[in-house]
Amino acid sequence: MRKIFLTIMLLVMTSPSAFAEGCFVRQIHDSQTLTLLDGEHVRLIGISIPEEKKEQAAALIRSLVSGSVVALEYDLERADVEGNILAYVWFKYEPRDKKDQIVFPKGLDVHYLVDETGDGDFFVLLNTTLVKSGVAQPSQVLPNEKYTVLLNKMYEERPIETVQVAEIHAKADISPQ
Repeated sequence: MRKIFLTIMLLVMTSPSAFAEGCFVRQIHDSQTLTLLDGEHVRLIGISIPEEKKEQAAALIRSLVSGSVVALEYDLERADVEGNILAYVWFKYEPRDKKDQIVFPKGLDVHYLVDETGDGDFFVLLNTTLVKSGVAQPSQVLPNEKYTVLLNKMYEERPIETVQVAEIHAKADISPQ
């Protein structure tokens, strides 16, 4: 499954129309919307956040991507009726080394992506991380269904108890890239 996913990601990553690279996140507008430096709003697609989790989700998003550069990955529909950009949000992650082992926090959905030159980096898909951490759930809105299978898998693998933002920070020493 992991090999198939990496192959799919390589194909998606090399498609110039699939990504808008280098978007700076100015602020977190709400639990599912980011505001970019240019004032554009980006709505996270493929997920929904229950009302009782919105504050926790916004805090987690803020800790991971506020003030960072992200890549936006589009699906078939690129904007909603309010004019928000619809996207999956990727950010670069630098894992910690402990005694010659790479350590990843439990609550992050980390992927190793290789570019066309063969160089690789660790990236996190924010949408799936929110599901995996227990603050969001999959929500398919057609025609946007690129990561439906992965989001459902993350939902099944989520912890029984919601991962607290402070716990993720303490275990992983997370800081925006």
